[in-house]
Amino acid sequence: LQAQIKPHFVYNTLESINLKAIRLTRGKNEVSDMIQTLSRLLRLSLMTEEDMIPLRTELEHVRLYIQIQQLRMKDQIDVTWMVNESILDCAMIKLTLQPIIENAIYHGIQPSPRKGAISIIGYAETETIVLKIKDNGVGMPRAAADRVNQNFLQSQIKENESIGLRNVNQRIKLVFGSEYGLRLASVVGGGTLVELRIPKREQV
Repeated sequence: LQAQIKPHFVYNTLESINLKAIRLTRGKNEVSDMIQTLSRLLRLSLMTEEDMIPLRTELEHVRLYIQIQQLRMKDQIDVTWMVNESILDCAMIKLTLQPIIENAIYHGIQPSPRKGAISIIGYAETETIVLKIKDNGVGMPRAAADRVNQNFLQSQIKENESIGLRNVNQRIKLVFGSEYGLRLASVVGGGTLVELRIPKREQV
């Protein structure tokens, strides 16, 4: 997709839609805010063909994605960031965290009656980077979580089986090795925690 999309056409089209929305409403509004944020998110996603980026860039992409979701859900998501600055320049696979956040919102937070909360935690553990995404959503039975973790060990992605998470997990293993990847823990009514582990490498 990245090779096929003409980024400037996308940006210019979004800017035209944004100006049209502003003219129709005689000022900035939620629609124009969402369009501008989406444009920034796409620029960040498409501005480089490199698969590896600094963690700080990946986190900026996640911030923009969350901003769009907060606009869509009328600020019904609180986000807590606890990422150690010492790991921000470490190498990260592009578009790795966003699918995990998306999964937390659509499968955990949206079905829950209470206001959503997501914690994004990051730190170094010897020569490993640990990133944790925790939500307060509906969660899942332990058996279902065990099944997802078991599926992470398989190479074939089956339809409708946590495709987003398994895609991320397999990309990590392909790039960094089989000892790295995702691990999921969940409790019914108590939310879900996804832990991501990659080697600690400085981005060149």
